[in-house]
Amino acid sequence: MRRQAKVLSVKPLSKESIELKVEAFLKRVAPESLRTPQPTPVLKIIDGKLLDLYGFAFAVRDDLGPKCYGVTDFGEKLVSLSEDVYVALEKDEGRARFTGAHEGAHVLLHSDELCPISARFSSGEWIHLHRAVPAEIPVFRDPEWQANHGAGAILMPREMIRMVAANKSNPIVDVVKTFKVSLQAAEVRLKKLSLIAA
Repeated sequence: MRRQAKVLSVKPLSKESIELKVEAFLKRVAPESLRTPQPTPVLKIIDGKLLDLYGFAFAVRDDLGPKCYGVTDFGEKLVSLSEDVYVALEKDEGRARFTGAHEGAHVLLHSDELCPISARFSSGEWIHLHRAVPAEIPVFRDPEWQANHGAGAILMPREMIRMVAANKSNPIVDVVKTFKVSLQAAEVRLKKLSLIAA
């Protein structure tokens, strides 16, 4: 039986440091995403590039449980998506693209820190990063907040989204179409970059 471990507080990361890490990563794995506004190749990144650069494999699973769409296992060095999310990701659906990018962001931002910790846990314990209530840790030390910000940066690199949003009174629809993201992801990213009113 798997026991839930305490939600971990990770090393602090600012929005700017996450942006810089993502840009350096994209420069290596999908440089075209930093040159022209376009959908970032999420599936190519999580099913290949994470293995090449970080040693993480990728799997599609039918046993993740209800309302669990993706998991990054730092002990096994494995990124898993539910079958439904994988099918939607193959169709470039925005929500699935965010889920894939979120799990990829965990690897990018947290593997150096969490892989050694995970290796020390017994087979019956696991590090739990998902939660229904806000954690009692500062947001900049919250691995889920960091992965969400990283996912937005992977899907909509800041210079590319600025190009799409330039001189538009309501750029959300253009961002959704250009980057193949959900309305919610586009709105959150535009607000975080102060490209629309919060």
